[in-house]
Amino acid sequence: MKDKSLRYLTAVKRCLPKSYFWMYTNGILVEKDILKKMADAGLDELRFDISAVNYSLEKVRLASDYIPNVTIEIPAIPEDEKKVKAMLFDFVKAGTKYLNLHQMRCTSFNFRNLASRGYTILHGEKPTVLESELMALRILDYAEKEQIDLGINYCNYQYRNRFQKSGFRRKLAANNSGVPVSVTKNGYLRISDGQYVEDNNFCSTQENYSYAGVLIEDAVKHDHNSNFNIGKKAYRWNYGEVMNFKKLSNIQQGDWQKVIKTQGKELPNDEVLFRLWQYEFIEWELRPYF
Repeated sequence: MKDKSLRYLTAVKRCLPKSYFWMYTNGILVEKDILKKMADAGLDELRFDISAVNYSLEKVRLASDYIPNVTIEIPAIPEDEKKVKAMLFDFVKAGTKYLNLHQMRCTSFNFRNLASRGYTILHGEKPTVLESELMALRILDYAEKEQIDLGINYCNYQYRNRFQKSGFRRKLAANNSGVPVSVTKNGYLRISDGQYVEDNNFCSTQENYSYAGVLIEDAVKHDHNSNFNIGKKAYRWNYGEVMNFKKLSNIQQGDWQKVIKTQGKELPNDEVLFRLWQYEFIEWELRPYF
């Protein structure tokens, strides 16, 4: 696995020398020789989940001698709040530059374990753990009061689900020079009758419209118009339709114009308009927790 990761890093840096590259590890397989090889190959950052190794900093200290940016990235486990808070200064001494705290989320794989701990499960885009969020916020507050020289980021689920995904879609769309600038705030291409549409009011006049996402696929042989290369491998841009709408009724058109005027801050009650809103806008504010 270490050799495979090194080959991948080397290939990416050769093709994209200005790219910022980071890797994740629990530290178990980290050794001096592989750190040196990774550093020589151009690894910019190494992120450690030390919660998987009982919060040991041994490999973090070792990595800080070779890798430019060493980060500790852990789930915000409520039971470990005191331990993490007490270790913040140790993180800095070990050479850590950043601490990422992830909000715990309930999934089909972990819900039995989470339920056994008596956590409060919040209702939102996905079920998340209230105590995990409160722990992360208290850590941030403590670090600021103690003026700890450590960059700390709280990565809650709402932000990841809304802004990171949207940013990724918008980057793909922006890098495809063959597509006009008709990208919604949520990063989808707005299309009507095969044409890219700029105006949010288009739905009141067009018969059919849809939203598409930009895809990167293996290049089709002899199709050179949309091809680009990464190293010796050829790829092409393509578009995947994610939603197709029919013409809105007069009532729906009127309700949609109200949504447009509020820049999407007013959520529509109509099911079709709500789905339309999801492709146009990024949701603001938090949904009711309970």
